[in-house]
Amino acid sequence: MNSSSVPSAAQPPMHPVNVTVNPLQLLWLQESGIDRLWGRPLAASTVADVSKKESGQLRSEATQPHPPAGPAAAGVAVTSPPAPEIGAAREPVVPASASAPGSTSAARQALAQLREQMARQRGRPAQRGATDSQRTANVQETSVPTTPPGTMAGTAVQTSPPAHDHTVSEAGHRGDVSSQAANTLNQQDANQQWVDLAASIRQCAACGLSEHARQPVPGTGPIPARLMIIDQAPGARDEVSGEPLSGQAGRLLDNMLAAIGFDRESAFITDVVKCRPMVNRPPEPNEIEACATHLQQQLALVQPACLLLFGNAAQSILNTTQSVGQLRETPELAIEVQGRRIPVVVTFHPNHLMANQAAKPLAWTDLKRVRNMLQA
Repeated sequence: MNSSSVPSAAQPPMHPVNVTVNPLQLLWLQESGIDRLWGRPLAASTVADVSKKESGQLRSEATQPHPPAGPAAAGVAVTSPPAPEIGAAREPVVPASASAPGSTSAARQALAQLREQMARQRGRPAQRGATDSQRTANVQETSVPTTPPGTMAGTAVQTSPPAHDHTVSEAGHRGDVSSQAANTLNQQDANQQWVDLAASIRQCAACGLSEHARQPVPGTGPIPARLMIIDQAPGARDEVSGEPLSGQAGRLLDNMLAAIGFDRESAFITDVVKCRPMVNRPPEPNEIEACATHLQQQLALVQPACLLLFGNAAQSILNTTQSVGQLRETPELAIEVQGRRIPVVVTFHPNHLMANQAAKPLAWTDLKRVRNMLQA
C-alpha cells in the first residue's frame, strides 16, 4: 500500500508499550524491516527483564482474592510458587488467605513452610559446593604416595597428557613456526629484490627517454599482489609525483577499484616504460624493448592473479596491433611468465573514460570480470 492511500489525518498505529522479543525474533524483524513499523526501536528481552516480569506476576497473584483458608488452600500455597533461580532472591509471596479472619494460625504455618522451602533452595548451591570441595579434598588425600600401587596412581597418569602427544604437538608447533619463519624470509627477500629493482630502474640509461625525464617511475604497490595494473607510460603528473596514474586519472582509478571492492594500496601499478616520452608521444618499439626486462622482473616478483591493462599497454604487452575494443572482446587472454599463466583483462584508459562517458558501461563490464577473477 503506497503512502498516497493513507489519510493525512490518520494517526500512526499504537503498539504495546512492553514488547518482548527474544534475540532470534529481533534479528528476523530487523532483517525483514518490520521493526521500522514500531514507534520505537525494538530490543531483545534479557534475563533480568524476564525475572522482573515473573516477580511482577507473583506480586499480582498475591493481591488477587482467594477462597477461604483451609488445609487444601494452604497446601496449594506452599507448592505453587516456582523455585527461585540460583543467586536470585525473591520476596516471599504471602497467600491472601492469611489476611482472612479466623485463619491466622494456618496462614502462619503456610508462611513458615514457604520460608523453609526457600531457605532450602538457597542452601542447595552452598551444600553442593561444600560437597564438591570435600570430594576434591578426598581425592587429593588419596593421591598421596602412601596409597597402594595401581589405584590412584593410574588415575593421575591419565589426567596428564601422554608424552607422545607432547612430542607430536611440539613437532607441529615447530613446523608452524618454521613455515612462518620461511614465509617471513621469503617476504623479506622479495621486498629486498623490489628495492634493488626500483633502484636499478632509477639509474637506468638503456634508451634515450632517460635523458629528458625528470625522474623514472618504477611503480607502487605491495609485493606480492593479486591485482597488477599496467599503463603505457608515465604522464606529466606521474613524472612529478613519482607514482603511476596520478592526478584526475588516478582519482578515477580509485573509484573504479572501489566499485569492485578493491583499493590502490592492494594493487601493484606500473608502466610499460618507466620514463615519460617527450610531448606525450607513444613510446617507440626500441624504448619498450629496453624496459621489457624490468617489466618481466616485476611480473615475477608481484605474481598477480590477474592483469588489468589500460589502453595501448595491452598492445605492447600482448604484441598485437588489434585495437582496445577488439582485445576487450577476445576471450581468455593470458600471458605466461616463468611457466605461470596469468589471465589478462583489457579495458579503456581512465583518460579515455573521462573524455568518453559512453565507454564507462563497457569498462564496468571489464571491471566485473576482474572482480570474478580475483574472487576465484
